[in-house]
Amino acid sequence: MAYYYGSASWFCCGHAGSWSSRCADTGHGSCGNCESYLDHAAWPKLKRPGYPDCNKSDNCLSLPWKYCGDTLVVYNRCNGQQVTVEVHDCGPNTNNYCNWPCGCGYPNCPAIIDLTPNAFSKIANLDVGRIPVRVTA
Repeated sequence: MAYYYGSASWFCCGHAGSWSSRCADTGHGSCGNCESYLDHAAWPKLKRPGYPDCNKSDNCLSLPWKYCGDTLVVYNRCNGQQVTVEVHDCGPNTNNYCNWPCGCGYPNCPAIIDLTPNAFSKIANLDVGRIPVRVTA
């Protein structure tokens, strides 16, 4: 396993479930089964059998390819909490967020992962929006 450092934000996908006040029901992501009420994530380099690969990480980082359903551990560098997530979508577009401020003493954190509201809320308050993380991939 390797560690990757950057920032995490949250996004809505699939059915909102208990997050209906924050998310509307949306599409189900690049893998077809992303759900906001589960611990799912979007990773910038996704191989999707039967579909074109999705690569949103050309400029900032050298990230490994992942597949739909791969497991990652996301560690909040501000408070030490972590969550295990499954990859079910492609994103964020790291090319647009190379030097994104993410707080807690980490001024420049490239966006490396998006978490569903369910997953993000296990390691930070949704109102924070973006946090510095270490991803074990």
